[in-house]
Amino acid sequence: MNQIIESYKDMWVNWKNFSGRTRRSAFWYAVLANMIVSWVLGFISGMLDLTIIASLYVLAVFIPSIALCIRRLHDTGRAGWWYLLAFLPIANIVLLVFFCQDSQPDNQYGPSPKGYAAPPMGYGAPQGPQYTQQTPPYQPPQGNDSNGGGNNYYQGPEL
Repeated sequence: MNQIIESYKDMWVNWKNFSGRTRRSAFWYAVLANMIVSWVLGFISGMLDLTIIASLYVLAVFIPSIALCIRRLHDTGRAGWWYLLAFLPIANIVLLVFFCQDSQPDNQYGPSPKGYAAPPMGYGAPQGPQYTQQTPPYQPPQGNDSNGGGNNYYQGPEL
């Protein structure tokens, strides 16, 4: 419950921040909180027959929600201009897929909010300065087993 409230407050605090990134969990928690508040205000305005309450909330949350969506698109490595797809009826599915994708490592919109660096490219051992270690050359183990071979890894009977 605390994450939902913190994500919702973060949406309001960063209402004019169209740069940077927002994690997937923070985005969906803010969307959930926004839906709950909208539902409660819609219920109250329906009970009191005052549609102005829900209308004022929709106007107030318009810019912060766009900023949140653009920061989420930045987190997936896409430009905020992709949000213009929201104005096309079927293209909202594409935005939904983008919003559901995992965060990318550090990109042109800032460091990863998850706090991890870019994974190595391709298969095999990780490459790059953060993965290099200075290891001494391989030295076979020096054992004192009964056969004098120096291999003390295998202690069972010979097959």
